[in-house]
Amino acid sequence: DSCLAPLIPSLSPTRGERSKTKNENDFLPLSTRGREVAECRSEGSPKFNKSNNNKALKIYLIVDWDFKINIMAKAKVTIVYHSKYGHTKLQAEAVHRGIEKIAAGIEEIEAELITTAEAIENLDKLDSSDAIIFGCPTYMGNISAGMKEFIEVAAKKWFTQSWKDKIAGAFTNSSSFSGDKLNTLNGLMINAMQHGMIYVGTGMLPAASDPNSMNTLNGPGPEVQNRVGSSVGPMAASFQVKPPDAPPKGDIETAELYGKRVAELTLQFVRGRK
Repeated sequence: DSCLAPLIPSLSPTRGERSKTKNENDFLPLSTRGREVAECRSEGSPKFNKSNNNKALKIYLIVDWDFKINIMAKAKVTIVYHSKYGHTKLQAEAVHRGIEKIAAGIEEIEAELITTAEAIENLDKLDSSDAIIFGCPTYMGNISAGMKEFIEVAAKKWFTQSWKDKIAGAFTNSSSFSGDKLNTLNGLMINAMQHGMIYVGTGMLPAASDPNSMNTLNGPGPEVQNRVGSSVGPMAASFQVKPPDAPPKGDIETAELYGKRVAELTLQFVRGRK
């Protein structure tokens, strides 16, 4: 046991760097691919010497260091949004901030925020993303025209399944509590499923930051996270209030927390896949 313990290296971001083992005089080279033979000597160990006449015993351990790449892998999350009046843009920026908060802590994730028009012009760039989050306003109970155009242009990616097994998410805003915006999120989620993507919901209970507000007739206020009680994706209600006064604090925080959630889950999948 004590002989094998020094064979476990400390992780290092530098390719080819040599890592100190438990013994100050022993060094174990790190490899980013392939396999290595690590030699271990047991001098005078009673566990092995009974059958070896007190001679030193060599143990050869075959080690696959590919796991180092998994742990050091960097993920990329892209937010593609359409916003006509600015409300959904504020939502998208909040999602982006949530991702950046994860990136600031571990520096293993990259966040990109682009409009649907930019995404249409640079559609192939999305192939390098590990996750894509779609966001748009709800107009007449449905996906906005700008997002619908992007979805139809991106249909060419369906034929090649270029986005298969990427993480996906969605968010929307409307001018009332309902506005039938669940229909918009369902449409965005189905689009992701058509591409073979792995969809992530909010993972939040209704009125997450103030559960007691659920016991009142007025219900959760504008400062409460997930006040609309959505599981599919963040829903913002801006009514007829112009940005930046709407969406309100609670809806913006919900979007930010959603960005963090998608980022964390994306990292888990990337580390396990690459």
